[in-house]
Amino acid sequence: MGWKPASGFGLPVSNKRSFSPGQRWTSDTESDLGLGLVSSLDRRTVTVVFPASGEQRTYAANNAPLSRLSLSPGETVLSREGWEMKITDVLQEKQLLVYQGVRVDTGERAQLPETQLNNFTQVADAKTRLLTGQIDSNKWFDIRADTHKYTDQVQCRETYGLCGARISLVPHQLFIAQTLGERFAPRALLADEVGLGKTIEACLVLHKQLLTGRAHRVLIIVPEALLHQWLVELLRRFNLHFKLFDEVRCASLAEADAGANPFDTEQLVLTPLSLFESPCRKQQALRGNWDLVVVDEAHHIRWSEGDPSPGYAFVAGLADASPGLLLLTATPEQLGEDSHFARLRLLDPDRFTDFDAFTQEQRDYQEISAIVDALISPGQTLSPHILDLIRKLIPENAAVDTPFARDDIVRKLIDRHGPSRVLFRNTRANIKGFPERRVYQYPQAMPAGYAVHPEQLEVTNLLYPETTQPGIWVTFDPRVTYLVAEYRRLEGEKILVICASANTVVDLEQDLRTRFGIYSAVFHENMSMIARDRAAHFFADSEGARLLICSEIGSEGRNFQFAHHMVLFDLPLYPDLLEQRIGRLDRIGQSDDIQIHVPYIEDSAQAVLFQWYQQGLNALQKTCSVGQNVFDETKTLLLDALFGTVEPDELIKKTRATCEKKIRALERGRDRLLEISSYNKELAEHIVSSIQSTDAELNIQNYMERVCDAFGVELEHKHENAYIVRPSEHMHTAHFPYLRDDGVTVTYDRPSALAHEDVEYLSWEHPMIQGAMDLVVTGDHGKAVAVGVEFELLPRGSLLIETIHLLEIVAPNAPELRRFVGTTMCQFIRGGNGRDFSKLVNSEALFGKSRTMENALVRKILKLRRQNIISAIGQNEGDAKKVFAGVIESAKSRLVSSTERELERLAYLRSVNASVRAEEINLIQQQLKLSLDSFNKAQARLDAIRLIVIL
Repeated sequence: MGWKPASGFGLPVSNKRSFSPGQRWTSDTESDLGLGLVSSLDRRTVTVVFPASGEQRTYAANNAPLSRLSLSPGETVLSREGWEMKITDVLQEKQLLVYQGVRVDTGERAQLPETQLNNFTQVADAKTRLLTGQIDSNKWFDIRADTHKYTDQVQCRETYGLCGARISLVPHQLFIAQTLGERFAPRALLADEVGLGKTIEACLVLHKQLLTGRAHRVLIIVPEALLHQWLVELLRRFNLHFKLFDEVRCASLAEADAGANPFDTEQLVLTPLSLFESPCRKQQALRGNWDLVVVDEAHHIRWSEGDPSPGYAFVAGLADASPGLLLLTATPEQLGEDSHFARLRLLDPDRFTDFDAFTQEQRDYQEISAIVDALISPGQTLSPHILDLIRKLIPENAAVDTPFARDDIVRKLIDRHGPSRVLFRNTRANIKGFPERRVYQYPQAMPAGYAVHPEQLEVTNLLYPETTQPGIWVTFDPRVTYLVAEYRRLEGEKILVICASANTVVDLEQDLRTRFGIYSAVFHENMSMIARDRAAHFFADSEGARLLICSEIGSEGRNFQFAHHMVLFDLPLYPDLLEQRIGRLDRIGQSDDIQIHVPYIEDSAQAVLFQWYQQGLNALQKTCSVGQNVFDETKTLLLDALFGTVEPDELIKKTRATCEKKIRALERGRDRLLEISSYNKELAEHIVSSIQSTDAELNIQNYMERVCDAFGVELEHKHENAYIVRPSEHMHTAHFPYLRDDGVTVTYDRPSALAHEDVEYLSWEHPMIQGAMDLVVTGDHGKAVAVGVEFELLPRGSLLIETIHLLEIVAPNAPELRRFVGTTMCQFIRGGNGRDFSKLVNSEALFGKSRTMENALVRKILKLRRQNIISAIGQNEGDAKKVFAGVIESAKSRLVSSTERELERLAYLRSVNASVRAEEINLIQQQLKLSLDSFNKAQARLDAIRLIVIL
């Protein structure tokens, strides 16, 4: 029930309104209908047509939800023919308004009857909506104001872009993501060891770059086996909707639009490297104008001097054409130091030009690493030799006697000589949180079916003897009966079995099913991607298969950390493949110890290979970062031992010595510098703390409940920390963002989201929240509000006009610029007599007792106090312009100061460290110019008005 004033208020109330054919009215309840025209009326009803939408409505004349469009001098109006006129006078002829003024296009005097107004005229701006009586309830003004406040608070935080992912807050991942996410066009090789989360790091960088406007077009290239995993992870964890491009899709798009580039149809594209075996697709992708390119499993792109692989040549072309490039590999030197150098050259061809110089630089890192180790060791006295080296490398630094001075020297040494601008590599040695590995060996007697002389076989036949007896090997191989017994012993446990070949997988699955009644999921390269994903999902499902048998393809990229038992049905020849296999379970976040079961045939090459891994490299029990390098050096001896021409003890002895030597070299050299530069513990913990404070301080749940209530969206409590959001029959919008017809289960709690992947994790960066905020601020709700309040400090009948003003920054990287602005909103409260109450009136006290006002009374007040209201709004707008002028000047000063500091640092680093690219400096300079230009064009805009009547 609306409030009616006492007789002493001096404003008589009447619901009677005078309608006349030809008048222009707008709908209070259906603002999207456009401008209405009264077509007919009788004693009880009025009929209004809305030409813009082709609709017609008939209302009860004494209670029609309509507001008369009545414009004032100074406003601009659009004619039906499309020309504009600035109004100077408003006349009334036979209950119709006639606007007089000056045409904007010709400067001539003109007049425009309201019957000739453009049918698409929208009552959109706040002042016009208020003065024409387009009034919303008071809650909409508060929601609108809070939406602007929350937008500022969220986007001004340094961690914007990192808060919304459905991930555990792992410090080293967030450190890398923040470091790269803040760069313009980041170019880096992410080379964390298996299980440390390179994919999450890359996706976090993408998310931050996209949300801050630093990137818009992104291409991700992955092995075909990982396509759907990437697609699901991008959507499920980061709410990034990438489109999957394969040959079928590209051909279909080309057929629909001959000559068009299919890659131009989407902004975010995920595709397999195999797609670019087609020269046509290569050329189309190279013309894609990507802001950022991501290549997963980058060790697959091979290079040698004078003979690069086609895949390498293609990625090199993308690297030249795209500002940003991220390469991902857990084994940066798997294909040799030359291929590692070649991948770094993709990132910065000016920096990495000569392979011999590169290898010498790697050796030089040992000296730098020794200095750094001495500086960071607590209480260690620096030797004269170390001091001489510091003076030689950093002559401007004299002091080394305080922790701060030592930290400064370490930072400068890494900046000048370290590879951290382009290479990030964290190892398990410096990252905590991994489970133990427990290794169990199961030697089996040599079956008669495999009794052949080694010299008659290839090495693959020795290691995988089943390849010599296809189809029938399962009938006599003791590893099969071992697996059956292990499966039954581990009742209720999930078991991942990895074999070298797809044929072994197929034979083993069929035998287990037909002979033993054991049903398992299979995963190999001869299956379609969809079939592989279904198998992985069936294995992951708590009610699904207990056993997943996969070929070597299952060792790349897949995450099966919900399982704790792995059976290595055979062992790969290459150490990096072994680490990738174990890495499917041994990942950060794994809750239990990893149980690694290794059956092998005694007195065979399998037994020798097991001993080499277990006793020589210790690669089963621990991660062996030098395994591939040791293999390269001992390969001949290893092969001889596999064929039985060298005693295994000799091999083990040589392997241990080589392994220890290379580990010592790595600890002295580059890996030590990388360990320091790839993970700054203090900064990482600060980032985690900042994200946690965003989650805790800004009450997203309360905001979402208010928005749902305002739009008529149902929000039902399901169980602890979980809610169901569903559309209702009375929604005030045709579509609520990210809301399905059958509803969505959501949570605001990060741990709950991690535990229940079928529940949407709502954060300030989630598309539903961002879409809802956009729906509020781009819509008309809350632009004009009227409310009555009881406030003893002001006389009854007093008017207050509260306004919201926004600073509009039109730029592709507007969210990024908000960091320098701080706030883009200001509010003022002014009395109808022109007095500024902004600092005198406490908002909480003012609206402690508020009441809804009837539309008829609001229209009466607007008619009687129109000029006072317009004047107060104008004064507030003037004050807002002054405020924002100061805000812009401060923002420009902060931007210039911040950018100049970074440019000075990069310019200095470039003079002492060639890994700083000239392109990076140029891009920052260009971005500064564009950002300053955007600030200079920023404008203040009146966003909303609240008319407050003191009761």
